[in-house]
Amino acid sequence: MNSHDTTTTFARLTAMLARDHKLPLDRLTPDAPLEGLGIDSLGMVEMLWNVEDKFRIKLPLKTVELHTVADVVRYIDELVAAQGARPPAAAAALPAERSAAASRPT
Repeated sequence: MNSHDTTTTFARLTAMLARDHKLPLDRLTPDAPLEGLGIDSLGMVEMLWNVEDKFRIKLPLKTVELHTVADVVRYIDELVAAQGARPPAAAAALPAERSAAASRPT
């Protein structure tokens, strides 16, 4: 069984959103609209940057429509499957990759 599943993605994403946007976990349901959570276009960019880092995936340059928490979970799962992203424990063993990610221009 793959160590990366939708439940894990949902739990990790909602923990990140609760921390970064100061949201109570009970508001972070799969059908919760991002806009209704106060995540505007700037918040979306910040969220996707954090998703890229937390899930160790590379986001494509194409624009994607993400309206709900479930949309983001599905998008992350698709990218993880396509890119073969490593779970955090495996990726932590690769300091060169972490250094490269930390040195991204802002």
